[in-house]
Amino acid sequence: MQEVLPGIEKCWETASDDLGIEHRIINVDVEPLREYVKFILQCDMFIIIAFNETISRFMKEVRTTLNIPAPFVLHLYGHATLGLWPQYRFGALDIMNSGDIFIGTCPGDIKCMQLTCLNARTYDIPYPHFPLDLPSTKGNKVFAYVGRISDQKNVDLLIEAYALLKERIKNIPKLIIYGKEDHFGSPNMGIASTNCLEDLKVLADSLGVSDDVVFRGFVSREAIYSELGKNHIFLSASTHSDENFGMALLRSLAFGGAAVVSNWGGHQVFKAQCPERVWTVAIEFRNSHPRPIVSDFAIAMEKALDFVEKNKIEAELPSYFSSNSVTLSFKEIIKRASYNDAPLIITDTAQKMFQQQKFFESQGDIQRVFYSYSDPFAQLFLKAYL
Repeated sequence: MQEVLPGIEKCWETASDDLGIEHRIINVDVEPLREYVKFILQCDMFIIIAFNETISRFMKEVRTTLNIPAPFVLHLYGHATLGLWPQYRFGALDIMNSGDIFIGTCPGDIKCMQLTCLNARTYDIPYPHFPLDLPSTKGNKVFAYVGRISDQKNVDLLIEAYALLKERIKNIPKLIIYGKEDHFGSPNMGIASTNCLEDLKVLADSLGVSDDVVFRGFVSREAIYSELGKNHIFLSASTHSDENFGMALLRSLAFGGAAVVSNWGGHQVFKAQCPERVWTVAIEFRNSHPRPIVSDFAIAMEKALDFVEKNKIEAELPSYFSSNSVTLSFKEIIKRASYNDAPLIITDTAQKMFQQQKFFESQGDIQRVFYSYSDPFAQLFLKAYL
């Protein structure tokens, strides 16, 4: 989020400037609203680029106390797969209406919103890409995972697929794993973290690839760029519940890499936009848990490796991801937005989920949303990401 929020903020500022619209950025966590009341009373739109309890209180003040007839634009991030539980819990959902706008970053987010609200206005807009001053080194040919070490990221599957590939191709590039263990587990399911990192090292050893799988831990972005160069294959088997985009994947492709990823959530966007150098691997449900098929992942890795060896990859990203394209989308939202006080129609599914989540909270588990992966509600939202 530290990478995403400044880019989104900049695009909204540029869109407003281009349209000649006066705007202010208010950090409601630290700035007293009394300093902005005069401006707030004149606002025609409120854009929420982050959401928490304080922001929810601000939204309620605007709509119920000040009675300002202006739509909210709310960026969803991972909240779509929760059925807007955070917005419900903090009271914002109750005061939102059918004129308000929800922005997701992949088709799965929009499907999740359809499971939650029957009349929500939704947009699918990627996170913006701002070109970076990257080193020109070609780098060593490697497979690379960049991200958190977490159960839902399925890094074990990457190691298993790598071992399968090594049985067929002896001198394959190493698998470099960048990232530290997050110890999160699957809080939406009430599942505690395993000893994920240690288990991965044991797995690599048991499969005879411990010398070829390198765990680098947390490494600065600059160091990763200098090590990977333009000659790497990005890997992600993630079925994380809010894998709604993929900034590491975006930067990898912008740098000139190829990618093999799970056919899941935001990954699908990159396959659609960069089909020549992104391979997606189908998901299957085992014991209700979504995971890519290991053998298929190994096959895709082999195809990507062959492609990298035979082709010069141009690092140019499609304009779809550019900050200019995102800014144009934001300008269209500004021009088309209008206030409508008709209430949101919350689905029976979402209403039942809210009651379920209230129960978990009453038991002291504020993060839990589902009983387990086999929870029928969980299955609905998980399959929306397929």
